[in-house]
This record gives sequence, structure tokens and C-alpha cells, in this order.
Amino acid sequence: MKYLFIIFLFLVACKKPENNSPKAEVETHKQTHKNISIDRELFHLKVDGRNNPEKNVDVLGQYVIDRFGKAKKAVFLDGISDVIEIKNQDDLNPEEALTIAIWYKPDSYKGNGSNAIVWKGYPEYKKPYAQYLFSATGNLYPNKFGVFKFGLSINGKLNQIQTKNNFWTADKWYHLTGTYDGHKMKFYINGKLVNQRAVTGTLDVYNTPLLIGKTLNKEFYTSGVFDDFRLFDKALTLAEINLLAQEK
Repeated sequence: MKYLFIIFLFLVACKKPENNSPKAEVETHKQTHKNISIDRELFHLKVDGRNNPEKNVDVLGQYVIDRFGKAKKAVFLDGISDVIEIKNQDDLNPEEALTIAIWYKPDSYKGNGSNAIVWKGYPEYKKPYAQYLFSATGNLYPNKFGVFKFGLSINGKLNQIQTKNNFWTADKWYHLTGTYDGHKMKFYINGKLVNQRAVTGTLDVYNTPLLIGKTLNKEFYTSGVFDDFRLFDKALTLAEINLLAQEK
């Protein structure tokens, strides 16, 4: 019996324990992240100069390499007269919730203090100015330089949130994402939440084109490289945003 008891203890000691370690939890999370799919996309501008341009889109700029080094897969706008214009359509006008996202590589400039990255404008250049927007202050601007902003017109009022001063550096790629779920605006840069704001209401809709690199009704242009604009009629989660930023 003594020897049988010793053998029993040996077998118990050799039994493989259940993997409840933090590492196993992380690996499970990664697997779940892989299985995330992103739905309810309304519009996707791929900016592909090697294929036929999208319908209702005019591109005035130079096709250049994108963030993956692929030729003619992004557009450089010169900040003088170049612009991407997307004709107004129902898919550009969600009313309850949205996510807008774009890749932007700024060059060095002074700018006008509110340079348009994405600008779905108000019909006149007055408040609320835009239905939705991403904008920037130039890295050479005298006050509040190097700032990214995200804005939405809600119940007739433009609501904006922004990054800290001196946030961006020229010649680096940034993935800008703004979300709204009907109660809160959130602003993400490169998959990281940088600012948020509680606001409740219905998104305003204006019968205007969507411009990339230019302010509507003003000759204010923005230089840099632009790529992969996307619009959804829901507020993406952080996991969905990070998946979106990884897609080629």
C-alpha cells in the first residue's frame, strides 16, 4: 500500500494544470480580436490611382505611395489648389450615429488655424461651419500649433474636441477616427483614445459635398498625403477601430 500511495502522489504531481494564467487570457483576447468583423460601412474611398476612380469622386492631386509603400495608393494634395471632392449622397449623411476615419500624413506648414482634412460643410461659411470635420492647425502656426480636431454639427451647433498642442509631427502617418453614438463623441489617433465629450442629439445633415483637403466656400487648402477615408453609421468600438487601422 505504501508504494501504491507514492505512485498516486507522483501521478497527481505530474497532471497538467488548467491554463488559467494571464497569458492564456491575453491569447484568448487576441483570438477574439481576430474574429471581429466590421459592418455598417456606408462609404469607403480607397484612393487607388491604379484602378478606375470611384463614382461621384473628383481627385485633383498626385497619386503617390501609401503607408505600405504601394505605388499610386494615396494622394498628395499641394495645399494650393488640390482637393478631393465627393458629391453629396445619402451614404454620406448618417443621422443617429457615425464613425469617420482617414489616414493623413501632414507635411510642414503654417496654415490658417483650421486646415480641413475632412470637411462636410455647412452651405455658407458661418456657424455651424460643417456637418462633420477633421481639421488641423499647422505645426508652424503661432498659437495652438500641431493640433488635430474632430467636429460634429448636432442640433444646429458645432461640437469639437481636439488633441493636445504640438501633437503631430510632419511626414508621419496618423490614423484619425471620430465616433458618435448619440450621447458621446470620441476621438482616436492611431487606435488610442485622445479625447471625448458628452453631447446628446441628432446629427445635422446638409446638402453639400464632402471635401478632403479643402474648406467649403473658402479657398483654404491643406497639404499632405491622404488615404483611405471611411464612413460608418455606427460608433465603432476600440477593437473595431484597431482592426480598421490594420487593414491594407
